Amino acid sequence: MEHVRKLMPQAPESKVRARVAQMGLATEKMATAAKDLSGGEKARLLMGLAAFHAPNLLILDEPTNHLDIDSCHALIEALNDYDGAVILISHDRHLIEATVDRLWLVNNGTVTAFEGDMDEYRDLVVSAGKKKKKK
Repeated sequence: MEHVRKLMPQAPESKVRARVAQMGLATEKMATAAKDLSGGEKARLLMGLAAFHAPNLLILDEPTNHLDIDSCHALIEALNDYDGAVILISHDRHLIEATVDRLWLVNNGTVTAFEGDMDEYRDLVVSAGKKKKKK
């Protein structure tokens, strides 16, 4: 709660608690120091703090690393409800398929739009690996 309180210095206790609850932290965890939260709880807190003032852009690099299943599900819901743009860097196919509407390939110092789906992307990566082996 202390982290959220700093962002809402004039708000009554009930509003601060409600905002912490929106981040997915149960009432019994609200007074817990951040260092004592589980990995998933810390991730929910950090995501909530990062998105607190509703930025227009979120950049997430491997956001599901160290998340439990419930936290991954909450992240997917939050990303799908988010009104701004998200740049998502991930190897988590489920997260990608559940959240993105455009794929961009970053390769050899370039960024290009990818019009295919994840199966086509896998085929592209596999075929590129085969070409390297032939060389």
